[in-house]
Amino acid sequence: MNPHAPVQPEYLTARLNSDHGFRGGPTAKLHEVPGTGIDLALTEGESVDLWTNSLRVELTALGQPEIDPGLTVAVRCLPGSAGHLQGFYMGQNFQAPSQRVLTPVLRGVFTAPATGTYRCALWMSGYGAGKPYDYVLRTGASLNAARIGPERTTRCAHQWTDPQPTQDRVLHGAESARVLTRDMRLDEGIDTATVLMHLNVTTCAPYDIYPGCGSTSGSGSKLGTHIEVEPLDARGRPAGTLISSPVRETTVHWNQHHMTIEQTLEVRADQLRGRRLRTSLVIEKRHDVVYSNDLRLHSIWGRINGSAKDLWAPSYGVLYQY
Repeated sequence: MNPHAPVQPEYLTARLNSDHGFRGGPTAKLHEVPGTGIDLALTEGESVDLWTNSLRVELTALGQPEIDPGLTVAVRCLPGSAGHLQGFYMGQNFQAPSQRVLTPVLRGVFTAPATGTYRCALWMSGYGAGKPYDYVLRTGASLNAARIGPERTTRCAHQWTDPQPTQDRVLHGAESARVLTRDMRLDEGIDTATVLMHLNVTTCAPYDIYPGCGSTSGSGSKLGTHIEVEPLDARGRPAGTLISSPVRETTVHWNQHHMTIEQTLEVRADQLRGRRLRTSLVIEKRHDVVYSNDLRLHSIWGRINGSAKDLWAPSYGVLYQY
């Protein structure tokens, strides 16, 4: 380490000091939330952990005939580069008019594609097919950044997405799926690791034109999700007791349409004899009479606003090592 280099703080926070209003509707695009930007001087390959706190989004004026307006909240780091993830996002509809508040939570990693200064900030968009409507992000919302490295609290972190370039999977009936499967190795000296899985899902609605959507006559979809970690030996073969998180039960109502599911699982190095692991997120669609709609899993890199450089991770995994 250069003793004359300026000290780079480990934790940085940008907090919204006043309410910030938006206009949503059919033509709304994703845009930066003023006051939430964090400027980071990063070297090529350096990573930062990014997470939100106290996000509270409220509908203030609902347009008609808009019934269930949608919300996208993203963390974006610029400038980006072609083929490199610049952020991650979640999406969910309000169950309006009764539901007028959403409290989204986001966490993920950004890795600098080149040495330079990057601006990481919250971005938001309200979408819908009806007339424009108004919503507000309340005071106190914050974006936080923590540098990752050998001398930091988080010593290293690896983030990944499923390598599917063109399509998402749809679950029918009582089907199940494994997504975000990845084989990894703990670094030397690491005692504890946390696996984070972040999955966006959509219940198939009557107006959806997604390939594979069939059943759309129910009130939504029910599913159970959990993380699995399988210890591996030096050759990548199963070697040890399967480690699982508790099953999380989720109902995606028809008028919510989208939902983001996030789960974590902590593992210790002494549970992994070969210091290697294979991890997956397991999704089990429930066969329910009322909530019988097919379920779409968003597993690919996404584009928002249409640019080839505008790459986002709608669903991803992270291995944090401490």
